[in-house]
Amino acid sequence: MRFFQGLIILISINAYGQSAFPTRAIDSLIQRKQRAYEIPGIAVSIVHEDTILYNKGFGIADVNNKHVVDQNTVFHTASISKLFTAQAVVELVNQNRFALDDHIGSLLPEFKMADQRYKEITVRQLLNHTAGLPDVVDYDWSNNPAEPDVLKKYISGFSTKKLKSDPGKEFYYSSMGYDLLGYLVERISAEPFALYMQRTILQPASMIHSGFDYHKISQALVASPHTKSLSGTVVTRKTYPFNPAHAPSSTLNSSSTELAKWIMNFLAMQEHLSVMTTPSSNHTFIGLGWFIGKIDQEKTLYHFGGDRGFRSYLIILPERKMGLVLLANCDYDEDFRQEILHGIIRVLQTSAK
Repeated sequence: MRFFQGLIILISINAYGQSAFPTRAIDSLIQRKQRAYEIPGIAVSIVHEDTILYNKGFGIADVNNKHVVDQNTVFHTASISKLFTAQAVVELVNQNRFALDDHIGSLLPEFKMADQRYKEITVRQLLNHTAGLPDVVDYDWSNNPAEPDVLKKYISGFSTKKLKSDPGKEFYYSSMGYDLLGYLVERISAEPFALYMQRTILQPASMIHSGFDYHKISQALVASPHTKSLSGTVVTRKTYPFNPAHAPSSTLNSSSTELAKWIMNFLAMQEHLSVMTTPSSNHTFIGLGWFIGKIDQEKTLYHFGGDRGFRSYLIILPERKMGLVLLANCDYDEDFRQEILHGIIRVLQTSAK
């Protein structure tokens, strides 16, 4: 029996009881990896179409106070933020506010670079990381300016920078490019980026405790960032990763519950799935925001996230209308994300046979 058909059966059985879903096997996998990698806290959710199949937290939000992680604990999601910014850009394109192949310089006359090739950069190239922009070197997480023009001031600093390649030619992952897209959203909408995202992207997906402004998140829900000391001890980082200049690329805070809601909402928007997940013509491993790959020959759409104190991973299996997300409050090691989510996918495949 195909995996998709098996899932339909599992969901039908779940209407009468939870025994058919491999909850214990998934719990065991997550807890085993959590111990092996010494991860303070993890939250994982799994959705199929409009149903949350699994949503749990494990461990603690802070090693100092031992507060338990649950499905409502809020984590810094890092670069998963880019998927939301990409969605906002595509929605403005759908509203005919601008086009994907418009030059960013014509949309933002104040945007300048020392390298005159910047005039050829398009919105599409920023979305698929082919604009030639370098990546952010220092996010300056200890700097939390409150002034309303923080994105504009940050973008003005591009005037001394040069491109790494001709626009449209090479793939260079660039958070700078997404911060520039966030400024475009802000300018076109005439609304501060974080507020615009709250109103048009987060609220429609019922993400009431999520946001791009860390200071407006309920502190009772927030997980602390962790790292390892030179002695190998897990410790809480002193600085939470937040700088509004990098909100569009990096500062979405959310929970496994609310990211599950967003995945279900995104799966229901066929126009977004089609436009955003079509492989780029010259780099087929990326669409508009989404990376495109395979797990055991199954197509995946995904994005990783990683900043000081946090790691995250979000996957969609489009052919099965299924999505998974993992959030963790540590910044050491990387492989646990794939080992957990890819492992869960294989557990589900086995249970559906």
